[in-house]
Amino acid sequence: MSPYTERVNRSVIELSLRFRDEFPTCQFRYSFVRYTDVDYGEESVRTTFLDFTHEVMGFSNWVAGVRPGRGGNDISEDVFGGLNVALNHLSWNVTGTKILFHICDAPAHGLEFHPQGWTSDLYPGGDPNGLKLNDLMERVVELDLCYFFGEILPKPTQVMVSKFNESLLLFSKANHRIITYNAHENVNLTERLHSSIVSSISSSTNNDEGDQIPFKIEESVPNWATLREIPGAQLFSANTQGVNRLSMLWAENYVMEQDRTSLKIAVAPHPFSWGSLNTASFCLSNSSVVSGLMVLKKSKFSGHRQNDYSTDLYTKVVASKLAKKFLKVNPSTLFSLEFIPSYIATYRSGGSEKWFLTEEILPGVVEGDQYVKGVFKKWLNNSNYQSGDAVGQFLQAFAHWTFAKSKGKLMVVDLQGVLVGGDERMARRSPRFKVLPSPKMLKLTDPAIHSLNCLFGKTDLGAKGIRNFLR
Repeated sequence: MSPYTERVNRSVIELSLRFRDEFPTCQFRYSFVRYTDVDYGEESVRTTFLDFTHEVMGFSNWVAGVRPGRGGNDISEDVFGGLNVALNHLSWNVTGTKILFHICDAPAHGLEFHPQGWTSDLYPGGDPNGLKLNDLMERVVELDLCYFFGEILPKPTQVMVSKFNESLLLFSKANHRIITYNAHENVNLTERLHSSIVSSISSSTNNDEGDQIPFKIEESVPNWATLREIPGAQLFSANTQGVNRLSMLWAENYVMEQDRTSLKIAVAPHPFSWGSLNTASFCLSNSSVVSGLMVLKKSKFSGHRQNDYSTDLYTKVVASKLAKKFLKVNPSTLFSLEFIPSYIATYRSGGSEKWFLTEEILPGVVEGDQYVKGVFKKWLNNSNYQSGDAVGQFLQAFAHWTFAKSKGKLMVVDLQGVLVGGDERMARRSPRFKVLPSPKMLKLTDPAIHSLNCLFGKTDLGAKGIRNFLR
């Protein structure tokens, strides 16, 4: 386990530096629990922990001294003992964002947690110290933890995670689900932690989205030859041909038209990433409008309906129109920006109609057949966070311009995406007809819009959202 311990140590140090700038008003605490197996000695020996601390270097020095313990005489480990310490011995805050990252390579004691046919367990009846799964998962719900599970080798722990989720369902009505990822691959733990914490901190919705739908992360592009095309799929694209003034787009009586076309699509079985509201899966699409490797975005929550996806598309269209106008009246040699075109995809599955958003892959997020983390960045959230770099300042100017352009009726916020090199097609010419350096392109996705009339769905925080951003 030592390579994973070292990775955690490096990640916490890197995160502390990033969060100091990104969230200067937030306080972050870090803890660490190491567990082995039940035959390794008393609890204080087989399970050691560092309670929550603000001192990053103190955390780092403690973790650097952690040494992996000897395994037991069977496959299982004292998973319940480790969880019991993490859930009941640490000084969790009553409020705030709380995240548990569990990195594991073996199941808990009890054959019910083992893959079929695995019998190497000295305690087949369950935890020898009397710890019960339901008690532990009830504590997860009570603490309101975001639980991420890093599978070093998926097969040994998949049954156990499934049992954990079944238990969580008893206490959380599906609001709590363990999110798994493959810790055995060379993933960038820093980016995963950063994404999870930023998504959890962001105050991104003003409505109950319903129960969270469980999902598993798979970061590789699938072998499309093994996946069947989904029959009867359709694609809807926005039609704004009748709009001759920007202000028409946010008039209360405006209804955005949509064009329909047939769609051939195959979808990866698991998402490769997630945000505060949606999961993102690879899909292979072919239509008269757009084709190729794309992203299929699905709400993480059961309460998201067809009209919600139409509102999501409407939000992106309005943000895109405003971005084009902003560039026209405020040309820059440093940056340009555009929102990735989005569409609504629908098909029948399991006897019901399914709705999704789909869009092109952002540049640089796929290399070969693998998702590349660290390319995607959030420069503005939907409150008063701004990254502080030149891009953040540029996008903050755009957000304030949308407020002024709409005469205080709306503001485009929550700006995120990737920054790519200059495009010669966008080079500006000086009065002497000398080509100036091409601006770097910001390819953005998933904006939010706050509006006085709350026209833009569940991420529209209305006048309060505008005031929070401007303060």
